Amino acid sequence: MMQRLVPYLEGRIRFQAEGGRYEWFINQCEQAGLTMEKICPTSTGFTAETTPSAYKKMHRYARMSRCRIRTTEKHGLYFALYAWRKRYGIAAGLILGMLMLFCGQNLIWNICFVDFSPQQQITIREKLFENGIYEGAVHNREKLLRTCAAIFTGTEEYGWLSLNFVKGRLVVEKTDRLQTPALIGQQYTDVVAAADGRVQSVEPQGGFVCVRKGQYVAKGQMLVQGLRIGEYGRLDCTHAQAQVMAEVEKNYRCTQPLRLRFSSPLGKTKTYYKLWLPWGELALYRKIDVPPNARQTVTRRPAAPFGFHLPITIEEITVREQENAEQMLTPELAQERAYDQILEQMRAEFGSFTILEEKKQVEAAEDALTLTMHVRFLADIARTVPGTPLEKIELPQQEE
Repeated sequence: MMQRLVPYLEGRIRFQAEGGRYEWFINQCEQAGLTMEKICPTSTGFTAETTPSAYKKMHRYARMSRCRIRTTEKHGLYFALYAWRKRYGIAAGLILGMLMLFCGQNLIWNICFVDFSPQQQITIREKLFENGIYEGAVHNREKLLRTCAAIFTGTEEYGWLSLNFVKGRLVVEKTDRLQTPALIGQQYTDVVAAADGRVQSVEPQGGFVCVRKGQYVAKGQMLVQGLRIGEYGRLDCTHAQAQVMAEVEKNYRCTQPLRLRFSSPLGKTKTYYKLWLPWGELALYRKIDVPPNARQTVTRRPAAPFGFHLPITIEEITVREQENAEQMLTPELAQERAYDQILEQMRAEFGSFTILEEKKQVEAAEDALTLTMHVRFLADIARTVPGTPLEKIELPQQEE
């Protein structure tokens, strides 16, 4: 009964997705923590149910995957009492708020994240929960300091992190770590070319430039030197850094099998709920049934009916059955996937780039398709490397 009551109180939206890459749309929603229930395939896509908050966020991924989603049904207490939510919500919130404030002053009602991305919020929530900090937990100063130190030392993503408790709200603040520490153990660095190309621009940030605009350079050639022999044989050392934009021509090759194997979710989905309260946890189920071929995901969110935060954390355990499936790709779709893989390889090698010209050659086989591309593009070919040890440098001998 509780498994039916909680979804009814929260509200459910049944929608239909048509066209586009709906499998990619489902995967992106899963990675973003947007859960779907009762997924049923149709001739043009699929139908599913989700929460109102998740449905609003799904439109972004629907546009990216070129899917059209539309609402077919709305049900639940949230929609039934929508017209009166402000009147009843404020009254109930004031009464419950006064009672909870009177009962516990060190109770965490809400966790507020400042300048965190959605994925960072999910990661930080998991780490806070591992250290016993969540909506409904009782905090103390030592616990917050210990948790803050554990999160900060456990990742290199943040340059500064703090946990501040202000009137029932735990505020999490951070700054991103923008600069990478310099190489340790090297007195200077050089900048070399990552690929052959013709230099278009040089923007040095340190060091002595060895090339000029319009010059052809080879892979591994010195672009900016961190060491120079000055007057009277004196060595001038520095950390060479630069951005060298060059016109590069390279060949790429990718083979895409026509038979694609993937895990397809079935329509069988079970959801279990657990409440984390100030006095302990309360499971709203007897036993979790996880079949061998099922996928289990755990998400935690604060309890905020009608926008009013309560000192309760809702743990949602979703069990989705899956099956291994195969799909035969058309030559056009296989060529598109091979093209995307080549672009990913170029991004991993050069970061951002601008394609100036590309030539494609397709070789079709019985069970695979091979795409060969000759690409002319503009990219940053500068790579910072450790300089030559000073003891290996031969200084010119001065004439007597």
